[in-house]
Amino acid sequence: MLIKSPMAKDLSVILVNYKTPSLLRQCIKSIQKNPPNCDYDFIVVDNNSEDETVEMIEDDFPEVNLIANENNLGFPTAVNQAIRKSKSRYILLLNPDITVLEGTLDKMMAYMDKNESTAVLGPKLINPNGSIQYSCFKWFTSPRVALY
Repeated sequence: MLIKSPMAKDLSVILVNYKTPSLLRQCIKSIQKNPPNCDYDFIVVDNNSEDETVEMIEDDFPEVNLIANENNLGFPTAVNQAIRKSKSRYILLLNPDITVLEGTLDKMMAYMDKNESTAVLGPKLINPNGSIQYSCFKWFTSPRVALY
């Protein structure tokens, strides 16, 4: 999700992590491989994963702004921590299981720039085989689907 923010920098990529260091690594590397054509930064919030995540970020990604929580504060609180730290015009909220493809971030930012009345943009999610990953439903097929 890309959100407009009235700040000076172009883009902050915010990732909230809990016990998924390999997915987090893959996500950060996908952005480094396919970076936007602008000034951007990473803000990673680790919700006390109690694994190698904090060390991995510190050792392998020193450019990442890390917030290492001493407790699992939950996704909304972690996102708000990172948003408060951001100094960017746009904020991208990503889950660590996302792989960013070439040109995606530039297309999203260009759309936001052209459509000033748009405040939030949700990109299309694609499965590894190229099919669309539906993240919402027109109707609920069962009570279990409604809960998800």
